[in-house]
Amino acid sequence: MIQPHELMIGSWVEYDGKYYQIETIAPVFPTLNTDKFGIGVVDWNNIKPIPISEEILIKAGFKKKYFFTKEIVIKVIYYQLNDIVVYLVTNFFEVEIITPAGQYNLFKKYNYLHQLQMLYFSLTGKQLEITL
Repeated sequence: MIQPHELMIGSWVEYDGKYYQIETIAPVFPTLNTDKFGIGVVDWNNIKPIPISEEILIKAGFKKKYFFTKEIVIKVIYYQLNDIVVYLVTNFFEVEIITPAGQYNLFKKYNYLHQLQMLYFSLTGKQLEITL
């Protein structure tokens, strides 16, 4: 179950097998913005996080890139949006932020879209634009 403090208005979640954005956050019941029934009240127990995937990163504007080394046969897939780079590492995504002063690695696992949305907002002050 996702806790209310993990989300912000606009966070994407899964409800009843479909993706919706959080419209309001309340301690008892959040509301979702849906095409089917408009703004709807749901139970926190019924919303689920959306796993980060390549498809979701591309829909959010990240560009897929590859990195190869000659010394070691290794292929790394990464996705970049402005100054934020997301690396695909086995079973999770690792985020690197490129700043004018250099690079900053976040050694934290990001498994879900709402986590990436919160990080992006914290860094840029803007919502991560994505349509699912």
